[in-house]
Amino acid sequence: MKTDIILAWGEEFLIKQLILPIRLAGAHDEHLDRGCRSKPKFCIETRFGLTALFIVCQDCSAFEVVI
Repeated sequence: MKTDIILAWGEEFLIKQLILPIRLAGAHDEHLDRGCRSKPKFCIETRFGLTALFIVCQDCSAFEVVI
């Protein structure tokens, strides 16, 4: 039954409710694992012809695509 609900809500639900929180937490954990204790920012930007969610930290110069 849970699968039917997910399929009915579609891709947007999967991304917003399931995938996004996991990716945000993972990106933040990876940032901390590299030794930087500054709080990174998450932003949606278009760079290099790609609109994506990025993690950016000015203190350690981190810049990566999250989704």
